[in-house]
Amino acid sequence: MPDTCSVCSSEVQSGDNFCRTCGVQLGTPVELKSPRLSGVSPRVLVGIFTAAVGLMVTLLGYLFGIIPLLALGLAALILGIMVLYLPESGRIPSYLATSVSLSALVNMERLLEELYLDEKGIYIPTAETGVSPKVFIPLTQTQVTGHPSVELARRGRLFVRVGEGPGEMGILLDAPGSEILSQLQKLLEVDLAKTNLDELGNTLRAGFQALGVGGNLTLERQDDTVNVSLDLLALLDLETKIRSVAPRLASQVGGPVESAIAAAVAIVTRCYVVLKQTGFEPSKKRITVVLELRKLSAGVGGGSMIGEQ
Repeated sequence: MPDTCSVCSSEVQSGDNFCRTCGVQLGTPVELKSPRLSGVSPRVLVGIFTAAVGLMVTLLGYLFGIIPLLALGLAALILGIMVLYLPESGRIPSYLATSVSLSALVNMERLLEELYLDEKGIYIPTAETGVSPKVFIPLTQTQVTGHPSVELARRGRLFVRVGEGPGEMGILLDAPGSEILSQLQKLLEVDLAKTNLDELGNTLRAGFQALGVGGNLTLERQDDTVNVSLDLLALLDLETKIRSVAPRLASQVGGPVESAIAAAVAIVTRCYVVLKQTGFEPSKKRITVVLELRKLSAGVGGGSMIGEQ
């Protein structure tokens, strides 16, 4: 074993397997990057290489009068220059993404508070392409408000009336998880309306993994209840904060991930879905969702909008 580290030249004590200064393993070859290139972006290296090759091919094509070779060289040269001037791509910092999402969710929370809406949100089943999943939050819970018309999913109004009674009205929101669900379907190239509940667990697991949101997912149905558990890989900060700054929304509608799950179940089962219970275990990075299924009732819930004739 050498008396000095081959990387940082620090003294090595007898019996050490790793350098105490730089941490490199001793007695093994270490691949060192050139000091001149260590801070250079791979994008810059690719751009320089492509432009250099393009320049050489262009000169050869010009000297020998070979037009196709000249065109190929010019194309490579231009491509290399474009790569060099492209801005560095990067992901939005997680804290910034959380802040942006949280602002929208807090506004929903304030709306629920101002209108004194205490009832659970009802996810309306829709199988139409391009129609964003909707959640209806009634002012009061009745047979009519508990089964709003599925036609509401096509409506763009915020305040809607679903019956003739004084309290048979509420607000209609785009599901907070509608964008997650849309991206999931696009990424997997799957239509949830053509999927059954037995396949939904595997579909959601693959989708959340592909999006980098979650890992292991379990989905079980017991009569009119669906239990879902998901181990999160991202959005942990959002799940923590939403329960403190928007508790009403978290329990009545759910955060983006819970909402995406509820909307997916509504689409697949063609039932109304109500978020009965949701939980988050920070130590396990796990969210749990308990959903109630309500069958569609023929002739129940007119779903007319306030102000409609």
